[in-house]
Amino acid sequence: MAFKTANAEQITLDIISPEKTNGVDQDVALVHFHGGFLVVGDKQTFPPNWLISACERRGWHYISPSYRLLPEATGEDAANDAKTAVRWVHQHLARRIIIAGSSAGGYLALLAAAQLRSIRPVAVLSIYGINSPASADYTTLGSTLMGAPPMANLEKVVQDLKAAAEKGEPISGYPFPEDKNDRRMGWIAALHEATIYPDIICGVPGLSKSIRMDGVQIIPKEVRQFFPLDFGLDAGFPPTAFLHGDQDSCVNVAQSVQAAEKLRNAKIKVLLEVVAGKDHGFDAMEVAPGVNVEAEGESGDISVHLKSILRFLDEAVDQ
Repeated sequence: MAFKTANAEQITLDIISPEKTNGVDQDVALVHFHGGFLVVGDKQTFPPNWLISACERRGWHYISPSYRLLPEATGEDAANDAKTAVRWVHQHLARRIIIAGSSAGGYLALLAAAQLRSIRPVAVLSIYGINSPASADYTTLGSTLMGAPPMANLEKVVQDLKAAAEKGEPISGYPFPEDKNDRRMGWIAALHEATIYPDIICGVPGLSKSIRMDGVQIIPKEVRQFFPLDFGLDAGFPPTAFLHGDQDSCVNVAQSVQAAEKLRNAKIKVLLEVVAGKDHGFDAMEVAPGVNVEAEGESGDISVHLKSILRFLDEAVDQ
């Protein structure tokens, strides 16, 4: 289903709408943004099967939108796509909306929730999210992805990435590559090691260095929208849950721990579930389609945490 057209391309979303519960539409939709570092991925990338099944049991709509990817698209493009998708769902499917996302999708979920004040979501869920691109994880020089050795061709890859940003044709999906030598995977590695994530997201060269030297207050007002945890929190922000493995090799668990602390300090209702011994993508990889993690007897390490997340979302919907 197309929810907008940009650059002559239709941007689409997939919808799973369950049967009405006792003949009644529950008027609840969960919008989940896929991961991929904002550079790769599509609507089918590592779906959270446990969450999809939970929506079906509750009679909630589950929506997976596309969004335009870096670097050919801008951070503003991706953010606008995310917000437009939520507005479309609010207009066509349900008035009560949970905004969720995994990895980079968790970042988009927080960003959209901070900006969509006319459509206040009932809750936000960030699953091992890249929650703060202004944090040390993305502004410290030499921070390689997954502990990889430094790139021998870093400068060449950075120049290729910047050339794509200037002249490339935007796309709204790129199936997650199996080949680690894929060009876009090289871009992701370079974004980390050269610490230019904030620069590319905001379109402000040197921004990461400025943040590293002078802190987040140096961020220009016109791009502060891309840093919701630093500039977008107030008492009106929705209840928010974070799920993260403490052995995450792609997105530091500190991204969720520190985000939860910021929300608590802002007097926002928050739940933090840190799963011991788990790496990035653990929920998508370990819970098969159709499995009910809430079923009697499901008491493993993962299920305990997922049940807690679902109870939090239920409470938010019921309020």
